[in-house]
Amino acid sequence: MLKIGVCDDQPESAALLRRNIDTYLARHGIPGKVYVYHSPYEMFAARWKEFEIIFLDVVMREMNGIKAAQKIRSENANTVLIFVSAFLDYATEGYQVKATAYLLKNDMENTFNEAMDDALESLGSREPALEMHATGGKRQMLLSRIWYLESFKRTVQINGDPALRFNEKISDLEHKLSNSGFLRIHKSYLVNLDHCMAIKNYRAVLDNGRLIPCSRQNYAQLVQALLHWKGQFK
Repeated sequence: MLKIGVCDDQPESAALLRRNIDTYLARHGIPGKVYVYHSPYEMFAARWKEFEIIFLDVVMREMNGIKAAQKIRSENANTVLIFVSAFLDYATEGYQVKATAYLLKNDMENTFNEAMDDALESLGSREPALEMHATGGKRQMLLSRIWYLESFKRTVQINGDPALRFNEKISDLEHKLSNSGFLRIHKSYLVNLDHCMAIKNYRAVLDNGRLIPCSRQNYAQLVQALLHWKGQFK
């Protein structure tokens, strides 16, 4: 699950950023959660080091975005930083802390999507991926793009973006992906819990609307496993 922080001391600007992020994630089918703060001190008192992307207002009363970015960089070199501001004055300073983008608030409609594309591309080199030998040769697929895997005898179908089929035992994949939030809910299905909204009525409810059958024998354990996984992100 992608975790994104927004730090802006103007509530209206912060709310607009949140709407833009939520719309982008929904359009691209990316599971994520947005955390909004109205000062850097408020953000630093939270679990900010877990954020993969942070949007920072440059001009804030208690601590400006440049100083906040310097603190972030001193403790987390991998976080993608995106500055937002009503002014261009601090754009060059963004490069000193390796900001991915500098967005003007009055031009957000034209620049936001490209900035998110660049941020995700930057994260892509670090985001966990599944390596496989599919038709056409060796392939890699980001785990966040996989909704579930389905076994067909000696092959496995990836139901994600894109859909792929390759030769591997689902039991081997279960072992390989067990620490990455994938749960064997049925002898034929391995589900990405980041895309699982609920387990009820002996079915896993995914965020793309699909309903996947669950094992009746292990049903209680499956529900507990989902609750445990989701609890990691509260």
